[in-house]
Amino acid sequence: SSISGDGDVTFNDDIFDEALRLIDDKVQSLGGNKLEIYGLPAPIRDVQHRLPQELIRETSYNMESLQAVVNEKEPILVQDQKEVYWQVLISVDNNTGRVFLDTPGGTGKTLLINLLLAK
Repeated sequence: SSISGDGDVTFNDDIFDEALRLIDDKVQSLGGNKLEIYGLPAPIRDVQHRLPQELIRETSYNMESLQAVVNEKEPILVQDQKEVYWQVLISVDNNTGRVFLDTPGGTGKTLLINLLLAK
């Protein structure tokens, strides 16, 4: 399954199951019923099916706030930064990779990298 927006985010059964576990835990903590009563499947509670917390943390991000960063920072890139920015995006889209960014301090590498990560 995937969600489309400005970028595609692909979900797998483990991610859906982790979401069900979190929802179930919250409902249970509030004195609620099992998820099946609400028309949701029961989460798998098997330890080996649990997603590593680091993976969950690294893939849980607010798309709206990331888009706000892109909307704010894209317009302020200088020409050299814009060229590198679009070359990297094209490289990612074409799955060619192999990008190395080396430039003197104070030239906006951090801005560019943070913008690329938000995009």
